[in-house]
Amino acid sequence: MIVNLVFQLFLGIPLEMVHGWWRVLLIYVCGAFTGSLAHSVFDSHSFLAGASGGAYSLASAHVANVIMVSEYS
Repeated sequence: MIVNLVFQLFLGIPLEMVHGWWRVLLIYVCGAFTGSLAHSVFDSHSFLAGASGGAYSLASAHVANVIMVSEYS
């Protein structure tokens, strides 16, 4: 869970500075919901704890942001 926290800080803060907190929150919540839903579909007999889905969605948004900025520069 500490790795997820560090991941969120290093990727979430730059995204918030560029796009605002509400867009980053929307991406994070949708990613966490989708990740937990996928986990419950594929492995319904185990418990889920953590925010890996949200952290991975922030990483995907950061990669997409870097590609878009480098393409238009």
